[in-house]
Amino acid sequence: MKDMNQAMTGAMQTINSAKNAPQATHAVDSQIDAVLSELAKQLRDIRPAWKQALPTTESVKRWKAQMRQAMEENGIHSLAQIERCLIAARADDSAFWPSIGQIVNWCLGVNSNDDQIRAAFDRCRSKQPYADDIEYAAWLDVGFECRRLPIGKDFELFKTVYLRKLAMAQRGERLPSRNVKMIANEAPSARDYVEDEINKRLADGNRPLTSIEQRMAALRQQNRTKGRGETFKYRRAANAR
Repeated sequence: MKDMNQAMTGAMQTINSAKNAPQATHAVDSQIDAVLSELAKQLRDIRPAWKQALPTTESVKRWKAQMRQAMEENGIHSLAQIERCLIAARADDSAFWPSIGQIVNWCLGVNSNDDQIRAAFDRCRSKQPYADDIEYAAWLDVGFECRRLPIGKDFELFKTVYLRKLAMAQRGERLPSRNVKMIANEAPSARDYVEDEINKRLADGNRPLTSIEQRMAALRQQNRTKGRGETFKYRRAANAR
């Protein structure tokens, strides 16, 4: 763990110092690679059947690339999160290499209970009331797509997003609330808006109309005349049939 601590500390210091120094990108990449190498080393010691998942040097490189992307996407950036992952890995009785999603869940302290997630998924699919904001936010993101996917893939997509929303909630990030209705599209049409504005200004008879207001009033009269003309032409054509 000393190597992990040194690697993570060095990586965070380099990343923070590089925020305003684009030329330091290479140094950041090297430090992050060191963190992932140490993480992989620790997990290999914990999981004796790791060779099935990472049989070649190329597969290790691909794992590092996917793991780095997952860490960036899920806000994994501290030594405490890596330590949490290793503690959970040591407590797990599987001998096989964990998936990227499992490692992310361990880092975030997420309890991925499939039964709980399946119950949330079934509630959403059957349009039952949402149990919490987490399942509401997950369904809001992928509900439409889930309804178009075949059985099995729909749940896997929901589960992925559900765990992401759960991690966001645990980090204290704001989620959409199931108790706040989405704003309906009640915006008035352009014509209604103009009519309303004209009525408001013409109602004030204590001052003369400005040139713009006079033009607005003229346009309203034209629209009304045009509307009556179009209605008359429509009625005449209908009667001709």
